[in-house]
Amino acid sequence: MQRVERTPVGEWLPSPCMSVCSMHPQTGWCLGCYRNLAEIAEWANMSPHQQRDVWNNIHQRMASETL
Repeated sequence: MQRVERTPVGEWLPSPCMSVCSMHPQTGWCLGCYRNLAEIAEWANMSPHQQRDVWNNIHQRMASETL
């Protein structure tokens, strides 16, 4: 997350993929990167702003410890 926070707004962000690719049956989030299938599928087509929103969602999901 620190690398994302240091990336200037408007620049493309690194993919959150951790190469785990296993979905949690209750939340629908990947166990490695905490994204849902739609976020994973659309990542390459997202604007930098949309990618930042996904990263913010990931941070919130990790903090919620619901996995």
